[in-house]
Amino acid sequence: MRLNHDCVRDCMLYIESNLEINESINPSEVVSKLDYSEKDIFYSLNQLTKMKYIDSGVKFNYDVKGTLVNISTSNITDINPIGHEFLDNVRDNSTWNKIKTYAKKSASSVSLSTLSTAAGTVTKNLLGL
Repeated sequence: MRLNHDCVRDCMLYIESNLEINESINPSEVVSKLDYSEKDIFYSLNQLTKMKYIDSGVKFNYDVKGTLVNISTSNITDINPIGHEFLDNVRDNSTWNKIKTYAKKSASSVSLSTLSTAAGTVTKNLLGL
């Protein structure tokens, strides 16, 4: 499955806007609020969890043939410091578009960690650092 970078960003922005201290967000809520396929959102949340951008229990379960059997979820409970850093770099729409352009020029396929690095680079360039 291909990672949809716009979906990743929108998931993070939604979580940031709606997660309160000592509360949690059910991943199904994110699915119902964003205009992406359920698979794209769950896959994005799974990758964000694996990369430790968020704390949640979104997990894809496969059979021995590699076929997706089900998606198990538990609530999203926190955005970790690396997730906040990513958000700070991608929040602005104009900056986000520059980041996507920069990332596409750098590589045909971009991982979440590479996208985050690109976001940091573009943001530093915009700030003149």
